[in-house]
Amino acid sequence: MKYLVGIVTYNPNIIEIKNKLTLLREKEYNVIIVDNSSKNINILKETSKNFDTFLIENSENMGIAFALNQIFEFAEKKKFEWVLTLDQDSDISDSLLETFSMCPMNNQVGVYCPKVYDIISRTFVQNGKAETNRKKYSEIDKCITS
Repeated sequence: MKYLVGIVTYNPNIIEIKNKLTLLREKEYNVIIVDNSSKNINILKETSKNFDTFLIENSENMGIAFALNQIFEFAEKKKFEWVLTLDQDSDISDSLLETFSMCPMNNQVGVYCPKVYDIISRTFVQNGKAETNRKKYSEIDKCITS
């Protein structure tokens, strides 16, 4: 299966981006960064080049939805079968990537979304409420962007 990870950025912390790219490249994922007109674009360009990462530079901040559409258009054009979207500050781990790559693929599922962990309350949350569902997969009403 052909995987793509898309990261949307706006004035990102370059060290955090490098850490994400290091992890993703170790796992041999293809990565695209869509930048929404960052002030540190030159450093981001160099970082992207050093990590052999695709980069789309938007001349102005068009918002998250516009950038996500660019990621999916790129994925469709390059015939990627699976896309993970991240914000620049998304925390990822080996287990998250492996878990998503094992999700069943079928025409009934459009999006897989991780359970959101609130570091302040130390609970998983969904729709702003403490999560009580312990199932591995469940249908949800709302999904986070990344």
